[in-house]
Amino acid sequence: GYEDWHLLENSAALDVLNDTAISQARQLPHDRIAAMAADGMAGLYALRLGPLNDAPHAHHWLSKPAGMSYRDFDASLKPDIESGACLWGRRMTLGPTPEFCLQGAAERQSAHEVVVIAALAVFVSTSSMNAGGLLAPFIFALAVALFAHEGGYVSKLLRRRPFLILGAISYSIYLTHIFTQGRMLNAAKLADNWFGLELLSPTGDGAVVFSDAAAMPAIIVMVAATIGVSVLTHRFVEMPGRDYFRKLARKRFPVNQVSQIRP
Repeated sequence: GYEDWHLLENSAALDVLNDTAISQARQLPHDRIAAMAADGMAGLYALRLGPLNDAPHAHHWLSKPAGMSYRDFDASLKPDIESGACLWGRRMTLGPTPEFCLQGAAERQSAHEVVVIAALAVFVSTSSMNAGGLLAPFIFALAVALFAHEGGYVSKLLRRRPFLILGAISYSIYLTHIFTQGRMLNAAKLADNWFGLELLSPTGDGAVVFSDAAAMPAIIVMVAATIGVSVLTHRFVEMPGRDYFRKLARKRFPVNQVSQIRP
């Protein structure tokens, strides 16, 4: 899905917008789009606090906590408003959407995202092999909670197509990266035996790793090979398998039966 905003002069302009959208040459494309928006939601909002931002980088939907006055709620958002954000408030409970939408606090969100990424890097590099690793669920839960808002420039970067593709194949990457690494070590061992390239070095415990000279090229090739293999396994193994088990689940648990067992 996606989020679409239309700025209007006032509420009365909605009638003009609606009548124009379904008139003359616009009728057919309107009907086609409407047929694809079966689960669409809408709301009517007015600018409540802060300056209008025509191209906000962040959208944070929220509701006023129960028991808090609107005056105190507005005051709690003062730091965000002063940093350039604006607050939209729902009009007359028109729509199933949350009561408020905070827009434009990208700079603040971006700073938070950078701090969390740095904290994750430090945590992974220092706590992966000791008792500190027990904190991993809490540290990563914090990261998920922050990036779920997609409010900063880091989130904006991660929404670009290359990162979306990596996200789509991430499970295949998880499954294939060890296999790919093992096959690269096998290939390097063969190259050492046949051509004497000295790509591998012993570790002292019977294992081998890439030598200092070959380590960086090997990492680059390994990453590229893992992504390439994962694209193939995602397309020809993961997606067909997912579709098969979905069909199997629908046959085993038809929609009408599933609806009956829901609380």
